[in-house]
Amino acid sequence: MRPSRTISRVSGVTGILLLSFATVALAQGRAPSSSNVTTAAGTIGSVPGPLPSSIVSGGVTYLTLPMGHLQSPANTFWQLFSQSGGPGTLRDETTALAVATNGPIILASVPANPPLVAIDPSNDLRYSALLSLAKSWQPVAPVLSAVRSLARSGSSIAAITLQGGTSSFALSTNSTSTFSNVISVRSGEIITPLGARANFGSCKPLALVAVSALSPQSYAIGDECTGVGSSPIAIYTAHGWHLPRLLEGADGPGSLLAHRYTVLALMTTVLGTEGLVEFSTATGEVVSRFSLTATSMTVGRSAHLAPGATVAGQGTLADGSLWILTRSDNHEVGTIFRSNGSALTTPVLDATEAALAEAPTGSIEAVEVTRGGNAVAELTLSSADRWQLARSIYLTIPYGSSG
Repeated sequence: MRPSRTISRVSGVTGILLLSFATVALAQGRAPSSSNVTTAAGTIGSVPGPLPSSIVSGGVTYLTLPMGHLQSPANTFWQLFSQSGGPGTLRDETTALAVATNGPIILASVPANPPLVAIDPSNDLRYSALLSLAKSWQPVAPVLSAVRSLARSGSSIAAITLQGGTSSFALSTNSTSTFSNVISVRSGEIITPLGARANFGSCKPLALVAVSALSPQSYAIGDECTGVGSSPIAIYTAHGWHLPRLLEGADGPGSLLAHRYTVLALMTTVLGTEGLVEFSTATGEVVSRFSLTATSMTVGRSAHLAPGATVAGQGTLADGSLWILTRSDNHEVGTIFRSNGSALTTPVLDATEAALAEAPTGSIEAVEVTRGGNAVAELTLSSADRWQLARSIYLTIPYGSSG
């Protein structure tokens, strides 16, 4: 099954504030979402919603987690953490952002530039661009509403936004210019301004879901397809649109490319642009890792989801490995797609929400939300293949600040 979070927007929502932090590298995020679409072939799953995520930069892991009263949107607040050296080094970065938000923290890693953070308010939480920013955080772009994915290439910033059932790919050519809409998708219909043309092959995308920079002025766009598509990725450059050539890695089942799909994430790692895509097959849901260049997409290791399981988180580790967490029966299990083509399944986490990380020693760690959403626990994976508690951290959640 597709990610269990759903998109819900409330009247009175303002915009998001894009911030830059010169020493922080952050992961792709999601905005909340809820759009099931019924076609002649059946019901397509929901557009990916915000999920716990992680990314590594400069030896530091950054994670996002929802905390608070997770069953109450008005009292759920997304938190940003950093971990610089394994268990015991976890730090809450949300105070440095000087905000409390019910909306997700949208994250983008930018190897050659200061990375970006998009803070997406919801549930009537309001603040202005005059927000008192902590030390190194600086506004870098005009306000943009309902961001769900973010990327940067040179001086340009790209975003995927979602409003009222319409997802859009927008560009800002530099840090001070306004965003211009390049393409929008609504109910399987591609809408482009001024008669511009976009190439998604045989796919009729239900939604645009992820963006990543391939090179200066070159962006990869991931979508959810309502039918069998020719490629889960379309590439946009200053010269127009094209589709990457589909390749099969040594461990990649190319037959999956004949099924419906949702791109779960596009991430910039030490290996380049990597991603995760979920396929709906006759035997169940399958998640595959892929690598992307400006001309080709190579499908690698795949993992079958347990019946009824939903994707509950994804991210990247220090060596370029990608991970997902899948949830079923209030438990979560991790799958790590190693850069060498192998895959590792973790022990079960008794977690409401969690994210994975990797210690400098190479051992796998987990950070999970505990105590009714008001604390996090740092766990390490022992040689006996069991999770061991390293430390618990209690946080003061700003209930009531959304009113």
